[in-house]
Amino acid sequence: MQAGRGLREEALWLLGHMINLEEHLDEFIAARPELADVVRAVRENRAALAEAYRRLYGADEGRFRAMWCIIKHAASALIHAQEVASMAAQHGDPELAAEASKLLKDLLGFADSFMEFLKEGGGDECTG
Repeated sequence: MQAGRGLREEALWLLGHMINLEEHLDEFIAARPELADVVRAVRENRAALAEAYRRLYGADEGRFRAMWCIIKHAASALIHAQEVASMAAQHGDPELAAEASKLLKDLLGFADSFMEFLKEGGGDECTG
């Protein structure tokens, strides 16, 4: 049974939040070395989630790893676009809110299309 778009989209949102959590924890680790185990656990959980996301699409592992940076930044940008849309709406800037909302939809479409591209064999030139 193949996962529907709803599950894929939710997994992408979760992946984006985990990436941002990992980045924020990295900022504090120098001042709080006792968080090293927490950061390591978050990183391991994020890696496991990324692997599960790859499997949702049936994308080749080598292609996915080669393209991880693109996927990571798209997932992280998704979270930031949502935050900007929300903040702009709260601050009375409907134009910025609309642009960020459009970007959010575009990022969701891009991530889905990109994963399908990897599943169909795209990205071979980057795995060698």
